[in-house]
Amino acid sequence: MTEQIEQPVTTSMQTDKCMYLHSEAAEEEGTPLVITCENEDRINEPGFNYFPAVPCYLDEWVKENQHQQFSYEEHNQTIKDAKHDWELCVQFGRLALCDWDNYVESHAHPSFSSSHTAWYYDG
Repeated sequence: MTEQIEQPVTTSMQTDKCMYLHSEAAEEEGTPLVITCENEDRINEPGFNYFPAVPCYLDEWVKENQHQQFSYEEHNQTIKDAKHDWELCVQFGRLALCDWDNYVESHAHPSFSSSHTAWYYDG
């Protein structure tokens, strides 16, 4: 087990402050690439609680796009999106947004991870 260090007070992951999660590998691109999590058709499908998560991917940054805006909640180490207030999570080794309010363990797909993903700033 590793020991978690005391978090800095002034970082881009300040509690309840809007932020964008960008790709350092794509910094040479003309437009920055940031994490985007959206799939409105999937969100509105019946039976969504069987797999209550939507995939995330890199997309060109758009300033007012709430699908690209996130905030960090230090008290529970979660990152939530501005559009749905869902948690950024890891499902099948990939980034996704998890709708934990609609998660029902007895109805969820057996491959769906039922554990929350804790995030922390490592500098």
